[in-house]
Amino acid sequence: MKNCKIIFKKRGGFLKDKSLLTEQRQSLKKDIARIYNEVNKEIFQTGVIQLRVEVTDEKILIFGLHKRDPALQILEKVDGALTMWADSLLIDEFKKRFKYKMETIVGLNVFSVLKDYDPSTGSACMTIILKKMS
Repeated sequence: MKNCKIIFKKRGGFLKDKSLLTEQRQSLKKDIARIYNEVNKEIFQTGVIQLRVEVTDEKILIFGLHKRDPALQILEKVDGALTMWADSLLIDEFKKRFKYKMETIVGLNVFSVLKDYDPSTGSACMTIILKKMS
């Protein structure tokens, strides 16, 4: 991630523990960014250009700027529908891997991972919804 610009935006508490220290929150954001970039490298063989991570009470928002895979750029010119299908499959795989790592490495209880990607700009947005703590 040496060439990746990471932006961390401060938000309110995390889960039900409103006393989570800023240092711990920043550490969590760094872990999330590292895992996001790691999964991106596993799938696309390249890291992200820029990430912004926001942590709210029961959600994590990630905004990313990605470099488009050259093979998908070529495919897009030949068959746009096939490329949309391929993008969808790759996003689904990304979400599965990311969720698994967030649960096993970070220890978060993830309810759902939602992600969208705009190939024309390389922009992606991902929302991680956490399970409510009882």
